[in-house]
Amino acid sequence: MFLQYHHLQNNQGQSFYASRFSNRDFNFHYHFHPEIEIQCITNGHLTEVVGNDIIQVKKGDVIVIGANTPHFLHNEPGDSQGDDWARISLVLFREDVFGGTFQQAPEFSSARTFLQNIAGNSLKIKGTTKNRVLKDAEALCDTTGLKRAMHLVSLLVSLTEAPAKDLEQLSDINALPPMHQQEVERLKRFSEYVQENLSDEIRLEAAAKIAGMAPASFSRFFHKKTGQTFQNYLITQRLNEARVLLFQSQDNIIEISHKCGFNNLSNFNRHFKSRFGITPQQMREKYQPKGKF
Repeated sequence: MFLQYHHLQNNQGQSFYASRFSNRDFNFHYHFHPEIEIQCITNGHLTEVVGNDIIQVKKGDVIVIGANTPHFLHNEPGDSQGDDWARISLVLFREDVFGGTFQQAPEFSSARTFLQNIAGNSLKIKGTTKNRVLKDAEALCDTTGLKRAMHLVSLLVSLTEAPAKDLEQLSDINALPPMHQQEVERLKRFSEYVQENLSDEIRLEAAAKIAGMAPASFSRFFHKKTGQTFQNYLITQRLNEARVLLFQSQDNIIEISHKCGFNNLSNFNRHFKSRFGITPQQMREKYQPKGKF
């Protein structure tokens, strides 16, 4: 559930990802990746954390998540009855999916600008644009070869030519910067260490050792790659973990605060409300799943 870098492996002979999922229990971990992600909800109701916002998504919704934007999707198993499970179609592709001369052509400039601007943002697609995107996204899951590429181009045309009223901005944060594999591995080791010790005190010296760096070097590296100081980032991740546990566990608020390294409940409530605008209890009451699919 801690923030993770997700490395996507495309199938052989494919330059981007498109597939359908149907499941009683969506518990995607809190993650980010360099691909733009398009989510088409074809059945069910789910809670999504994207960037700094929490939204409810349902059948017919289309969400576009920019590259390197942290997010996760969740529903409670009890919300699906019988075989009528939640269903979602996903399309993921990198900004340079077409690469080379084609993507640098003047005709591609509007799409190039759109893809660059969506980094760190997320959009809810509405109106006639939503219908066109849904159609192409579904077709992407069923076609191969050149037809598959043509549907992705058609999808991009719909997004780049969409009227402003069809694009509702959901979040606007600074996207996590691109990283080399060595940098990803350092942060991955640190993330795993933090998750294993989340309920304990975590010192910069220990974190730097795990990353294989001197404390001062790790502090500079960390600030450059996350845009935050070590302590601020740690508090943010503790709060994000608490937010996930509010959705994905039945633990009481005190148990959650201790699991996330806040030994003082009032201190936990203060930090949580400062970050999210409501208390942990209020968030659980507001966003806990209601009703059945």
